[in-house]
Amino acid sequence: MNKRFQIILFLIIPFFFLDAQEKELISITNLRTNLEVLASDEFEGREAATRGDRLSQLFIISELKKSGVKPLSEYPDYRMPIELTLTRISDKSTFAIDYGEGADKRVIKFGEEIASWSKFRSDTVLNFPVVFVGYGLELPDKGWNDYDGIDVRGKLVIIASGVPKALNPESDPSVEEQFSSAKVFTAYGKGAAGIIFTGDKSIEDEWSSLSKPAISLSSKVSTKNPGRGVFLLKEEGLKKLLAGSPLSPEEYIQKHSAGEKLPSFNLGQNGTMDIKAAQEKGYTSNIIGYIEGIDSVLKDEFVAIGAHYDHVGVTRGEVYNGADDDGSGVVAVLEVARALVKAKKFRRSVLIVLHGGEEKGLLGASYLSDNFGSMDKIITQINIDMVGREHPDSIYSVGSAKISSELKTIVEEVNKKTVNFAFNYKFDEPDDPNRIYERSDHYHYARKGIPVVFFYDYMLEDYHQPGDDTDKISFEKIKKVSELIYHLSIRLANLDKRLTPDKQAD
Repeated sequence: MNKRFQIILFLIIPFFFLDAQEKELISITNLRTNLEVLASDEFEGREAATRGDRLSQLFIISELKKSGVKPLSEYPDYRMPIELTLTRISDKSTFAIDYGEGADKRVIKFGEEIASWSKFRSDTVLNFPVVFVGYGLELPDKGWNDYDGIDVRGKLVIIASGVPKALNPESDPSVEEQFSSAKVFTAYGKGAAGIIFTGDKSIEDEWSSLSKPAISLSSKVSTKNPGRGVFLLKEEGLKKLLAGSPLSPEEYIQKHSAGEKLPSFNLGQNGTMDIKAAQEKGYTSNIIGYIEGIDSVLKDEFVAIGAHYDHVGVTRGEVYNGADDDGSGVVAVLEVARALVKAKKFRRSVLIVLHGGEEKGLLGASYLSDNFGSMDKIITQINIDMVGREHPDSIYSVGSAKISSELKTIVEEVNKKTVNFAFNYKFDEPDDPNRIYERSDHYHYARKGIPVVFFYDYMLEDYHQPGDDTDKISFEKIKKVSELIYHLSIRLANLDKRLTPDKQAD
């Protein structure tokens, strides 16, 4: 090879590589760069109605503009504004137990010995009998029933934190996560008027986060007595309640520490929660844009792709960056949007929605489902919430057959032809104790009859912990998820007709 030709190759080869990179469907560089911004300390954990929330909105909007995603005419700055109500429980609130005539009332102080997880919007009094129901689990297949012989209808139910050794001999945190929501659903299913969880050391370490205001949609705030609540009780408060009961405080501590079975019993005649609440306004937004389809008729319909951009903020001065939850979903949506703008080969339009306030109770998706004028134009919704951790070649697929089994078939076909993930359908089981199908933004599309599919990695190790950082993220996995969603959205956007809902049983 002559020297002149070598020089020419040396000069032009970098441009060949650059062109190849520009044509790459999904860019890991983009994914990494965007996530390092969103999941940085400067974004302060992206909690709803905070400075970090507003910074996130500005960044996401700038990326949509850069990619060529258009704003809808009704939201020209890409924002669907949402008014929130922030409610704080005063430390003057109390919980008093009346043990009957001649006995002293025991008063437990809010902020010091008990805290509320519930969204009380006004001064509220809850007055009900109190029962202790061990670990609050009813698992016939495992021979375990803490409710045996106990009627909890119309009562405040005290439930021990954690899981007994008999149900979790290896102390696996995923088992505890599995049963945590089951406790709530079981108690309320049996008619409990409220739930009081006893706090273990790990929860008490997060006590300061419970002083944050409860956040709810102003449009759904009611000043009526909610009749129910979920509370967390510190050990000091529990000792007051258990003194003189069939289970002494010392016995409780010993048995609970050893993971032994705890008894169930009626605790007191009446427990009165005197809750004093103060409110203020706050704001967040859904960020909405679209990529227009090419069919003159079908372009008025949408395939929706979404993720939530908020996380849980700052606790005790430590930033919870939420790299996987759900920074991974946001950067995947942004990158899919960029690729779709370049594709220009689908009939329906693609709606891009980054939801706000998910961590506060799916607030953004709830608001959108009730206020977006084109909900009936959405033919399906693809939701991405945590897709950057766990095994790189598998993902949980949730809900694809709940409304239309046709969607599940399409998802599987597209997956097989493209990235070939191993799908895990664990959370589609009707008796799933985690209720995952109901716990992310897609649920509010589904309740409007829109077929949905939800991709999720089931990361537990750093879930809502400060360790959920970018250094633990598999960008190759996010890339694969993004590629799947790119091809899936185009397939759905090019369908001749809408997905057929399965016939519902009478």
